[in-house]
Amino acid sequence: MIKKNKNACLIISSPAGMQKKIDEAVRKISEEKYGLVYLCINQSAKTVIDKMKKQKIATDKILFIDCISQNRHETKDNVVFIENPKALTKTSIAINTALMHMPGKKAVLVDSLSTMMIYTELDRLARYTSSIIEKIRLNDAKTMMFAIPEKSLLNKVSPFFDEIIKE
Repeated sequence: MIKKNKNACLIISSPAGMQKKIDEAVRKISEEKYGLVYLCINQSAKTVIDKMKKQKIATDKILFIDCISQNRHETKDNVVFIENPKALTKTSIAINTALMHMPGKKAVLVDSLSTMMIYTELDRLARYTSSIIEKIRLNDAKTMMFAIPEKSLLNKVSPFFDEIIKE
């Protein structure tokens, strides 16, 4: 998890090990009683919620921003649907709004910057990463973003993070 004096953490993991690292981070955040905004890029919110329930992780303090389900007309209390991962402005607004209304300790988890590269040009993704980290900091929240060891991505986004963990 992020150290006390660090706010933004990039976790670099192999594709095979990434989901385990994400699961560990969510469990730790839950145990530390953080409110969490979980940006779902790799899996639908439903898949993530079902997995958390099986692992006995409470989801009541988690807001999921689902960028892949395309269920824009469906409404759930703790899920916001965004039409696709290209909608960076909408994800930014959703994260910022959620953090402004979330009491207590809070964190944001982005399950894969690497997957976002499929949908968004690298320079635009780097600008988005910088912007969203700054907004998260202004909301006094922690950030954890996950990526695979993709050199071009890491060269662009690494400077925005306080801590980089290579798994």
